[in-house]
Amino acid sequence: MKKEKFYELLGEIDENYIEEAHLSVEKKTRPIWLKWSSIAVCICLIIIGTVVFFELWDNRDNNPGETNSYETPYATEGTENQPAQPSLYPFDYASILDFEKSLYNEGELYSKLSEYGVKSETLDKFKVFIEKLRSQNIVVPYINGKVIELRNSEGYSNISLFASELYELPWVFYHPKVSTGENYYIKMTYLPEAFTITENLMASDIIKELSPNSPNLNNLGEQHEKIYNKQIKLKDREVTALVYEYKTDNRDSIKFIYNDFLVDIRCDQQVWNDNWFSSLSFESFDK
Repeated sequence: MKKEKFYELLGEIDENYIEEAHLSVEKKTRPIWLKWSSIAVCICLIIIGTVVFFELWDNRDNNPGETNSYETPYATEGTENQPAQPSLYPFDYASILDFEKSLYNEGELYSKLSEYGVKSETLDKFKVFIEKLRSQNIVVPYINGKVIELRNSEGYSNISLFASELYELPWVFYHPKVSTGENYYIKMTYLPEAFTITENLMASDIIKELSPNSPNLNNLGEQHEKIYNKQIKLKDREVTALVYEYKTDNRDSIKFIYNDFLVDIRCDQQVWNDNWFSSLSFESFDK
């Protein structure tokens, strides 16, 4: 939901109400009850407008990636002791080719981040991330051996690149086409070099190291109905995924390790079911 929607809702308020309230203040000869009822109407409209605004503002983070400019900030997941912090504005792309092109014009990316006043530590992490993406020819989601189809929805990006997002790491979001039209996404980040990648390494272990207070196994938090490990069969392997079920969102968050990536998929498992996951893999982009 966007700020424009809030203004649209306010624009639907009948101007007659506003005019009536204005006249009731100026015309002292009108009955006292009419004066105060008009003022009450204005107060109610202000309260309703305020409630609608904050409801829309709170809901904006349920749809990460739904922007095609630098005008809408995203937020990271918070912990029980530390609320969610706003992320840096994303770089958005219409296609993988556009995304790839920007990675070879990284000076522009770094310049934009410098304009935002990004900390040197964040910029250093981002540079490492970009170099890894380039060295692997951009690893992207594949379905049944083909590059995943992106949503191509007017007004929304297909790919979003963050210099710093969840766990203060760089992430790339892919927004695939969904049969229900809902906003699902696949986000990926490289594991920090401090981690030794082993066959038994699980997402829950990584998250515990990256952010000890974040929701995890044995740390449910207020937003989640359940958090548990689940074996998921992908096209080329089986992974142990950490699944977050939310109280107020039918989309689950499914995190797992894939080679040197931490992958986070936000979806309804009734839509992206076992059959869908069994067709999923991650491969270097083949033009």
